[in-house]
Amino acid sequence: MKNAINFMQIALTLGIFIGYQLVARSFQFTNLDWTFTPAWWQLFTPPVWFGALHEALLTGERSLFVLVLAAFAVVVPVIAMILYVKMIPAFESSLHKLSTVEQGKEKRTNRLKQAFLRFIAPNQAERNFMNFSFAMMKSEREFKLKVYPQVGFTFVIPFLFMFTNIENGSFEALREGSSYYLFYFTLLVIPTVLSMVKYSGAYKGSWIYAAMPLKDRVLIDRGLTKSVLVMFYLPAMLILGPVFIWIFSGRIWLDLVVIIATALLYAALCTLVLNGKNLPFSQPFSVAQHQEGIKAFMMMLVIGGFCLIHVLFNNWTFGLEIYLGILLVAILIVWTLGFRRIRVGQ
Repeated sequence: MKNAINFMQIALTLGIFIGYQLVARSFQFTNLDWTFTPAWWQLFTPPVWFGALHEALLTGERSLFVLVLAAFAVVVPVIAMILYVKMIPAFESSLHKLSTVEQGKEKRTNRLKQAFLRFIAPNQAERNFMNFSFAMMKSEREFKLKVYPQVGFTFVIPFLFMFTNIENGSFEALREGSSYYLFYFTLLVIPTVLSMVKYSGAYKGSWIYAAMPLKDRVLIDRGLTKSVLVMFYLPAMLILGPVFIWIFSGRIWLDLVVIIATALLYAALCTLVLNGKNLPFSQPFSVAQHQEGIKAFMMMLVIGGFCLIHVLFNNWTFGLEIYLGILLVAILIVWTLGFRRIRVGQ
């Protein structure tokens, strides 16, 4: 039940954002010259109630059906508010019960998942912290409420821009163009998540870091970064990647490889900048500062820089191959030396 409420809140947030974009554009394809015809089902449609209230007050419409709908627009919200106020104690009691951590049934380990984790994280300690990060990000209700809706936008934003391009041209023009650079929007999920992973509702348990028999804390940062990439970026890549290839054809496969390599480098940079020496899940959400949002926003602007470099190299012969080689070297340096620098002295 707790997860159902959580996912409903996330779905409503996404629905408002996506619906706002789609409804605003739908007027270009809809015939607005129509006449209102009363029907019984409109009694169960709240938007029609408020439309009737607008009609009654501003245009002077006084038909019985319109007045009934307008009355619903006034009476139903008042009744709902009264019921809400009276039921607040029971609601808060139920909410408190939902906030308690439930002990779930132990599930069998997915062999394929563990094989994949062993491939990307050969070190056992690093892999253990990846599993710990997975568990924390899945169980933290406030984390999911703050992060998941923004993650959902990642899947939508590229297609909103494509939709705009189609409005101004044609689908064939879109296929032959360079709108595949919109795949860089998938990188937005990385700073969004990494700016929040230092916070937790169970932050008092962070004493475990001092008790862990872990000599190299670099493994914590690597494990955290890899877990964020696997849990949030990998699904976006696997879902949107084939769609982009279908739209723009196989000619963009190397561009997508470059963007994925950029994501690996960018994720490490985000961890270094946004988290620094802070340990994951070690601070309460209440201490989240405005400066953290500014840092995350600045890191989002870095994506534009990566995209610009990509465009420049794409104009040269073998430019993408050269740029990919540069990215791989940068990934090796940052992932091996960058994390170690922020843990010096700890």
